[in-house]
Amino acid sequence: MIKTLQKLFPYFLQSIDWGELLNGIVFILLGMAFTYHYGYQVYWRNFIQVVLWFVFYKAGIYSLNAIFTNTLSTVPLDGGFGRLSPAQFRELLERFLWIFAILFIAMSFVPLTQMIGEDGINRLTLIIIALIYLSDLLFLIDKTRELLSGFQELFYGFVTAFLLPSLFFSFTRDYLKVSLIMIAFPLFLQLIAWKVCNNLEILRISKRISAGSMLERLDALNGLSVTTTLLLLGSITVFLDQELLPLWSKLIILPAGLLSAWLVFRSIKKQEPNWDWALLIVRILPAVSALTMFVGLWNH
Repeated sequence: MIKTLQKLFPYFLQSIDWGELLNGIVFILLGMAFTYHYGYQVYWRNFIQVVLWFVFYKAGIYSLNAIFTNTLSTVPLDGGFGRLSPAQFRELLERFLWIFAILFIAMSFVPLTQMIGEDGINRLTLIIIALIYLSDLLFLIDKTRELLSGFQELFYGFVTAFLLPSLFFSFTRDYLKVSLIMIAFPLFLQLIAWKVCNNLEILRISKRISAGSMLERLDALNGLSVTTTLLLLGSITVFLDQELLPLWSKLIILPAGLLSAWLVFRSIKKQEPNWDWALLIVRILPAVSALTMFVGLWNH
């Protein structure tokens, strides 16, 4: 049993989307910088509380995702599970996953409740939290019903780019500023491209992607074309903001986005080595862009 669990532990670590976790934490940080820029008091303990909520919550979602996608059926078991058959052992693991999912999601309310108890709560905060939970609930249901084909990337970009920064800001005010939407919009496009590229890479190594992905409706070439367009627009629309971000931050985001768009476009005709470089840049682009905005807002 112990040997089998040791073999499964790296698999469960790989099932976690570390890129999503990193992006989420960085975008919460961006929300804190936006709040600070407008002169509202911010505390690092609040940032830590929101991050803990996000990590616990996503850990629960990843556990549920492993159950609903039936990924345990593909895990090789070479013995070491006592008198249990492989099927019985997988069933036992699924039960533990349910326990972990419930435990992590319940734990996510602890830091959130602490923050609400310190700063109070308003209607906007409740709406944002409800939308975040609802978006993941819809896609968990969609694992079996397949009702939202083509919207996975869009929902991911919306939650990460708009809702996570807005959540931090909403603890201080019961309204949102249009300027937050303006600076988040190019990041929203980058995150959609980020998700599409990750799904393209999964397809490239012959693995099945979620039925909710837009790639279920597009072939790989059209997916690359859409990604190129999103990256170009994400680079250009950073100049929609005329007040908050300093020019130097825009001049960092613009060439990085254009370079990634060019490499993705080049990979349509010649995959190697353009795609590997494109994937690398696209994977770090949203986090780098958000961190650049964080520094610009904090010091501007």
